[in-house]
Amino acid sequence: MRGSKPKYIQHELSKLIGEAISKDIIDPGDVEDYLLNEGWTWELPSRQTIINILNKNHVEYISGYWSKVKG
Repeated sequence: MRGSKPKYIQHELSKLIGEAISKDIIDPGDVEDYLLNEGWTWELPSRQTIINILNKNHVEYISGYWSKVKG
């Protein structure tokens, strides 16, 4: 994540992405839509930032699909 974002924005982003994952929303594009639908008011994070958070939450791109993996 960019260092210029305040910690509370980073925390909120991680929290919302965690909620998306719990609802089986694991494709980065779908995660972006989820953030917008949940009222995200800051600039959308980069796709790589979303992927990094997905990976930290045991979601990986395997054989052409995004999948939850055991942590």
